[in-house]
Amino acid sequence: MSATSPRRIAPARPILVVEDDAPIREMIEEMLTADGYSVITAADGVQASLCVAQTLPELVVLDLQLPKMSGLELLAEWRANPRTADLPVFVLTCKDLTKEEEKYIHAHAEFLFLKQNSWREPLLKQLECILAPQVLEDACSQHTLSVTRVKRISGKFVEKQSLL
Repeated sequence: MSATSPRRIAPARPILVVEDDAPIREMIEEMLTADGYSVITAADGVQASLCVAQTLPELVVLDLQLPKMSGLELLAEWRANPRTADLPVFVLTCKDLTKEEEKYIHAHAEFLFLKQNSWREPLLKQLECILAPQVLEDACSQHTLSVTRVKRISGKFVEKQSLL
């Protein structure tokens, strides 16, 4: 999706952008807002922790190098809490990662995007892949519609599975 083609159905909860660099935080917020997402922001780790405790976001875009509490500390905190253990997290950083940090991120976050690489379009595409199924399910349950997934094997429909 791009700024000229906003999403049709937005998630029920906002996306939290955690970034201490104000111009980058504002750019990410504008990019996501232009794509139809509701966005809240945090400029440091403590602010992000409080934000998630108060309002569980749909997804978090998380920088690692933050004042007051690092992104890795936040990720560990969220994974240790049953309420936030499955919270989707996209790490977006310019930090030179150790092998241990990279391994931890791959085990505990959905995606790792490096700021020094092209990340905007890949982030939006992965965001859509993560949120689209949940948004569809939420929209259907709000309108009491039944959604059925049909599995096709060898040209035959063999299984129906209710998603709601």
